[in-house]
Amino acid sequence: MNKLVIACAAVALSCIGGMAQAQTELVTNGSFEAGVAGWTTSGVCTASARTTGNAYSVQGTPSPAGPTDGANYVELFPNGGSQTCYLYQDIAIPAGQAASLSVDASAGFNGMASSATYGGAFRVMTPANLVLATPFVRDGGQASAPDLATYTADLTPYAGQTVRLAFEMTNGIDCCNVTFGDRVSVLAAPPTPTVPTLSEWAMILFGALLAGGAALYVQRRRIRA
Repeated sequence: MNKLVIACAAVALSCIGGMAQAQTELVTNGSFEAGVAGWTTSGVCTASARTTGNAYSVQGTPSPAGPTDGANYVELFPNGGSQTCYLYQDIAIPAGQAASLSVDASAGFNGMASSATYGGAFRVMTPANLVLATPFVRDGGQASAPDLATYTADLTPYAGQTVRLAFEMTNGIDCCNVTFGDRVSVLAAPPTPTVPTLSEWAMILFGALLAGGAALYVQRRRIRA
């Protein structure tokens, strides 16, 4: 009987264990601890990892209070007025898997950047730069919000595709505006199986009992023979 109970418990535990799904990180160097390795710039711009401040701190452009993960955060800014630049990484989301994005982002504007012609953003795009989602965006008309905050997006609809994760900064005629970022993460995992209801658990255990009972009966018949 003890063997039967153990066998049934093993069946139940195997069902529970099958529900746990391992997650895979798809982003390389998402916390910029290796500088901007794994990331690509587009446009006439500068992107660099910093522990504090920004390239335009002297001009009064505000900065985050500090990194949200590790020792660094990243800054991105165009090298002049009337320009847009990007810092991006392309990732392939495995087919048939759920994927979730999390990113810490913010934007700092100088005192002259007080209109919507200036803007910082984090976007999810196709490799051809078609925008799919914009988890974070802030323009000069909203003023600076330099402290990093967390933004999320569900990337499951893009399973089986390659998407572009991109920090963005657009300057109007004035310079010295910065997009900041840290802790970029996309976790992918197979879809979570449906949790059995109580009645379904009862059927699983009942089936295990029947199988265990049959095995025990056959074993005893062999011993007697």
